[in-house]
Amino acid sequence: MNVPVPALRAEALRYRIRGLEVVCGFGFELQSGQVLGLIGPNGAGKTTAIDLLSGFSAPESGRVFVCGRDVTRWPSHRRCRAGLARTFQGAPAIAGLTVAEHLRLASEATGHRPLVMRLSPAELLGRLGLAALRDLRGEDLPVPERHLLDLARALATRPAALLLDEPFSGLEHGQVELVLDEIRQAAAGGMGILVVDHRLGLLVHAVQSAIVLVEGRELVAGTMQDILRNPAVQEAYLGTPVGAEPSPREALP
Repeated sequence: MNVPVPALRAEALRYRIRGLEVVCGFGFELQSGQVLGLIGPNGAGKTTAIDLLSGFSAPESGRVFVCGRDVTRWPSHRRCRAGLARTFQGAPAIAGLTVAEHLRLASEATGHRPLVMRLSPAELLGRLGLAALRDLRGEDLPVPERHLLDLARALATRPAALLLDEPFSGLEHGQVELVLDEIRQAAAGGMGILVVDHRLGLLVHAVQSAIVLVEGRELVAGTMQDILRNPAVQEAYLGTPVGAEPSPREALP
């Protein structure tokens, strides 16, 4: 019986800055169609882990695999062509490019790799409420729309594995619902998705299970329901009890 190859796998990733361990022994498997959360308090190493997975930082040790291929020493653009995409907390835009040009460039970056999603750039813009903004420069967009463009750009590469770093940051209520819908539909289409967000009450509506990082190390992994009830997780979040599971609208500040 053939065992499915994970869309993304990390083995014992370790990273230090000036002798301080930021990520220590981090590893996991992300299956096709799975939505996995990566959570933890500020400074836990979540974004650093995303940087290591996506090739924006090089691990001191450990390995990263995309669809079974060892990409540990590959630069970020080559990992993208292999099927790995990411978003960024700051939602950067390429100076001078319009919204439509951002998506066209991302779509062309896939080369001849088999595609997971087959939505066109125009369809993505429509689904994320950006169609009317297609001729504006990306850097001129308001912050919420820039985050939606960042997501659309990542989806336009048709990745096998997608890393979302704070995808709900700065979004308004209706936009949160759009992003949640895109995550669900992308996973239903076979994409593996790793979601980083600090708002547990919102994340519970996006992921099936999660890993909790504290000081660069895995504290616990499991379903969101189990994690929300875990005393060690509550203590890691400065002793503040995690509330019940609000709707996405209620979870927003």
